[in-house]
Amino acid sequence: DRDGNPNPPIPVSGIGIGPVAKFDVMRCGVMLEREREWVKMCEKEYAATGEWVSGNPMNSIKEAYACILAFDVPVLPDAEKMAKDIGIPIYTAEII
Repeated sequence: DRDGNPNPPIPVSGIGIGPVAKFDVMRCGVMLEREREWVKMCEKEYAATGEWVSGNPMNSIKEAYACILAFDVPVLPDAEKMAKDIGIPIYTAEII
């Protein structure tokens, strides 16, 4: 990040210029699904062994990071519908 921290506190998957399209929502959705699969795997391991083998998912709730920030760009209607269907919030603002 800009302060020289090699591990920024909020991960960024990608940035772009232009309207938010279905592709952008699908990319965010893939990351969200990977996180959900990891949590399920950790819960199965805990149920089988009684300890957190791959890590405690409660210490790493990254699902809250799955969002799209859209500043001064339009969100295409099909992208907005897809985001609502899979549970990804899109935050928009006209700031300039």
